[in-house]
Amino acid sequence: MIAVLQSEDFPSLLRQIEEIHARPAPEAAVGETISTIGPRWIRRSLNQVRKENLAIGSGEREPEGRDLHRLRIAFNGVRYPCEFFRELVPREELDPVLGLLVGYQDCLGKFQDAQVALSMLDKITRDRWQAASPALDEALSLGAAMHVFREQAARSRSDFLARWPSFEKDMKDFRAFLRGMIEASDSPQ
Repeated sequence: MIAVLQSEDFPSLLRQIEEIHARPAPEAAVGETISTIGPRWIRRSLNQVRKENLAIGSGEREPEGRDLHRLRIAFNGVRYPCEFFRELVPREELDPVLGLLVGYQDCLGKFQDAQVALSMLDKITRDRWQAASPALDEALSLGAAMHVFREQAARSRSDFLARWPSFEKDMKDFRAFLRGMIEASDSPQ
C-alpha cells in the first residue's frame, strides 16, 4: 500500500477520483429499465477492455507490468457487472464468457502476485545490503526466491500473451448478443 501511495502514478489516480466525484450522478432515461442498463453497462466495460487492448496490442512494444495490471482491472470491470446482472443473461451466453474472464484474470493475477513479491524481495535485499552484508545462505535464499518469482511472472505473462490474441474473437458473439438485448429493449413493444 505504501508503495502505491508513493508511486508516480498516485497523483494521477487521485486527480481521476476527484474528477469522478465532481461529476453529477448520471440519471437513467425515463422508462429505462434494468434490462437496458445491465447490457449497456457490460458493453461499456467490454469497450474499456478493448481500449486497454489497443494500448498494449499495437505490437510496438512488449506490455509492461502496469499495462497488464490496468488490463486486469478492466477485466474486473466486465466480470463484476456480468455477475451482478446474471439474471438478465441466459446461462448459456454468460457462463462461457465468465469462464474466459476468470481465466484471463487468473493469469494476470499470477503475474501481478509475482511482480509484487519481486518488489518486496528487492526491497528486503536492498535493505539488508545497506544494513550489513548478509550471510551467504541468506543471500542465496533471497536470490532463489527472486528467481522463482521471475519465472512465475515470465510464465504468467507468456500464458496471457498466448491467450490474448483470441479475446476479440471470443467476445464477438457475446457482443452481438448484448447488442441484440439493447436493441430489443430500445424498440417499442
